[in-house]
Amino acid sequence: MPVEGYIHQDYSYAPGGKVWTETTIPRLIQRIWVSWVHEFEDGELGGGCFWQGRKHPFGPGYQVKDGVTTVHDDVVARPSFDTDNHLSTLDITIGETSYRFETFAKSSRIHYVARLAISSLEKQPIKSWCWIEQTGSFMTGDYLDEALKPFRIVRNK
Repeated sequence: MPVEGYIHQDYSYAPGGKVWTETTIPRLIQRIWVSWVHEFEDGELGGGCFWQGRKHPFGPGYQVKDGVTTVHDDVVARPSFDTDNHLSTLDITIGETSYRFETFAKSSRIHYVARLAISSLEKQPIKSWCWIEQTGSFMTGDYLDEALKPFRIVRNK
C-alpha cells in the first residue's frame, strides 16, 4: 500500500538543563506555529513555515515558491473557529501570496492537520499537508508542566 504524507520533526533549542517547553517562547510568546508542503501536478513542491506571537501579530517565517525559498517578517495569519472553538480554517498572507487551509483532523486540543483549500498561486496544488499548532490560551505554564510530569524521574527533577 503506497503511503504519502508529510513528516514534521520539531527540533528545538533550550539552554542546558531545560527542555523547549520550559522556555519563554512556548510559555509566553507563541500563539500559532504552522508548517506545510504542497505538490503540483508537474511534481513541483512548495510550502512554508512560520509562527506568530500572542500579543503582537508579528510573523517570522519562510515560503518555498517557484523553487525559491524566501524569508519573510510580514506573515499574517487569521484563524477561524467552529462552534466548539476548534480551529476550522486558517487564512495566511506571506508577502503577496495568500493561502487558505481547512482543518480535517486534530491530534490534541492545540494540534491540527489541514489541507490547502485555496491560494493565490498561479497553479493550484493537487496535494498538500499542513500541521498547525494553535495554542490560543491553552498552552500555559501549568499545562506544559503537567505534560512534563512523566519525565521527572529521567530528568532528575
